[in-house]
Amino acid sequence: MQQWRDSHKVADDAASAFRDALALAGAPRRITAAINSTVGRRGAALVHVGYLPADLAERLAEAIRKGAA
Repeated sequence: MQQWRDSHKVADDAASAFRDALALAGAPRRITAAINSTVGRRGAALVHVGYLPADLAERLAEAIRKGAA
């Protein structure tokens, strides 16, 4: 049970960080509100992103490329 709780905290923190990054990229609230955390059957921490508008996905990809350079 503790592993599930730990994984859920990791997933919640990751989802929150991703929501913040999307907001900085100009995502509207309706998009950031759709980001959800979950724990898989084997205890893996997961973040469900779903669909993103293409322009937002391009802005995120550009930001990642700049950060990786």
